[in-house]
Amino acid sequence: MSDPITPAIWRKLVSLMRRRAGMGSDAEDLVQEAYARFIEQSSKTAVHNPQGFIFRVATNLAITAARSQTRHSVIEADPAVLALISPGIPAQHEVLEARERLRLVELAIDQLPTRARQVFVLHRVEGLTYGEISRELDISVSAVEKNMARALMHLTISNAFDEKVQESGKTRNGRKSKQC
Repeated sequence: MSDPITPAIWRKLVSLMRRRAGMGSDAEDLVQEAYARFIEQSSKTAVHNPQGFIFRVATNLAITAARSQTRHSVIEADPAVLALISPGIPAQHEVLEARERLRLVELAIDQLPTRARQVFVLHRVEGLTYGEISRELDISVSAVEKNMARALMHLTISNAFDEKVQESGKTRNGRKSKQC
């Protein structure tokens, strides 16, 4: 039986493993392992496509090595180092504060007059320009600008009021709010 791997095919396979699998210096070892498995398999049964067999085994070994390397790098990583690399999950109180702010903003948006709410949502949420909004709602660009100003004013006042209420514990009429 002739050797199915010529030096040119060997170099091609090593190069392929370096490029595709990112194996670097381990590519030669990987190809050698694939060749050893070919020898072992061909001693038991006939391999009809030796080059294809070796390429497939080398690819499978590269995939297994990449998975193993990923698993080990995650397991061995120091949590303090991981925290520096990625910001991670926000603290529970930050999530609760963000949800409360979102609830207040949604409430303020719901309190807007219908047209001002439509203009605000189309511009800030949907990303439409004033010209696109004027065509969509069949109103002038000036009307879009005025409704947007009305919406922003309302939301600004609502946010400022909500911050003052949280600080002082007072309601709009100046009385103390009940604490639950």
